[in-house]
Amino acid sequence: MIYGRLSAACLAVAILSSHIVSCGGGGDRSKGTPASTDILFLTNRDGDWEIYKINPDGSGLGRLTQDPLDDDYCVWSPNKAQVAFTRWDFSGYGDIYVVNSDGTNELNLTGVLFQDAIFPAWSPDGTKLAFEGDDGTLNTDIWVINSDGTGLRNLTNTPAENEYEPAWSPDGSRVAFLKGGAFDDEIWVINSDGTNPLNLTNNPSAFESQPAWSPDGSKIVYLRKNTSFFEDVGVMDSDGTNQRNLTNTPSLDERDPKWSPDGSKIAFSAEMAGFVFDIQVINLDGTNLVNLTNTPNLDEEWPVWSASGNQIAFAGYDAFFQSDLYVMEADGTNPRNITNTPSSDEFLPDW
Repeated sequence: MIYGRLSAACLAVAILSSHIVSCGGGGDRSKGTPASTDILFLTNRDGDWEIYKINPDGSGLGRLTQDPLDDDYCVWSPNKAQVAFTRWDFSGYGDIYVVNSDGTNELNLTGVLFQDAIFPAWSPDGTKLAFEGDDGTLNTDIWVINSDGTGLRNLTNTPAENEYEPAWSPDGSRVAFLKGGAFDDEIWVINSDGTNPLNLTNNPSAFESQPAWSPDGSKIVYLRKNTSFFEDVGVMDSDGTNQRNLTNTPSLDERDPKWSPDGSKIAFSAEMAGFVFDIQVINLDGTNLVNLTNTPNLDEEWPVWSASGNQIAFAGYDAFFQSDLYVMEADGTNPRNITNTPSSDEFLPDW
């Protein structure tokens, strides 16, 4: 399996679109001194899925992992000294690994402790990782582990329920996550010590997913499946109040919302006529929706902002559904292909 274990809502979209959707993102990168401006990505150029990095101008290509097993969902640590990722075994189960930014000192954090461990998210100080884990009980909890593999603890510890998609608040005091119910998925938060779990969305008639904190921690953006079973971009205050729909497209899907570094805008993948996706951006108040890529017959997905907010990287597909990494200015100008590998796929960037 590649591109991560998806929630039921995301999986349905993925099957229909023939592309896999990234569900969520890593921790806040505002702290620490970045070691580089490299963009992480996945590629199958070596025959299996490995993690590479590249400069935004297309130079400095470097390979970080070298293993016959498939790697997936790679995220920079806040200071970009390490990369956390999932590696799938031949049975389709995952483990959480970390590796240095130069590809050295690869370490399996979860090993034999878990039947399945996926979707790592760095704490803002870079010392811990939250992840989805099944320790053999056939249900998924949110777990936390130190980046050296010590200090493992079950954060949610709900034997009869499943939790997914952890996302740390920028100050590290709370973790947002998705709790799967019988007929809906809700966004919850919990203190980083495991106390005070709280249902934020509390909407039994909708499916929510992909929570992501605003840079100042005051708001959470997320996806919300509407009554027509299509996903809109929603935003709410971090206590669950003031929930509002930003996109309101009853017959089209949006995916993978990402905050701009200053918190004023949200970039996302938006379904257009003809079942293709473009990269769009919208103001936090729902105004000034702009289609940045506007390619009627081609897909663009997985937008991610540069630290400065001046550029956006994304995966772009050609007419034969082969993907490369692109970088454009934040206003959509000057898009350029920085990988340009017609015989392989590159996508799921993290910057």
